[in-house]
Amino acid sequence: MVKNARCADRGQSDGESVDRCREDPRFISDLQERVEHVIVEGTGGWLVPIRPDYFVSDLAAAMKLPVLVVAQNRLGCLNHAALTVRSVAAYELRCIGLVLNSTEMASDVAGLTNADILKQILNVPLLAGLGENLTELPVNWRLMLESTKGH
Repeated sequence: MVKNARCADRGQSDGESVDRCREDPRFISDLQERVEHVIVEGTGGWLVPIRPDYFVSDLAAAMKLPVLVVAQNRLGCLNHAALTVRSVAAYELRCIGLVLNSTEMASDVAGLTNADILKQILNVPLLAGLGENLTELPVNWRLMLESTKGH
């Protein structure tokens, strides 16, 4: 069963819900006691501002949770993924994987080669995106989630 606890919505907040996550360390630990896995959506990117002086990356650092990076499988993906994974490491957080999202079959050179290049340049598991009619998580996704237990 999927349960949703929201800290911020699309980078816009009155501050109350973000402050709840940032200032109350028990919020995440209490949530982890009630559900098997806590997944926090980054709402558009690692450096998206939640407020003018506070970014998704700052919230992730305050929560001290592992990070799963999602990138579109297209031209620019290599740069985006590498910069984000390096920035996650700079925040001393663990990047547990990289998901390559694609809305259609890749037919250009970038889309066809991004996965292979990312495997060579980044030391994080590469995961395929999940489809809409999924009935069971793929093995590599289950392993990735298991690696976050106790975090």
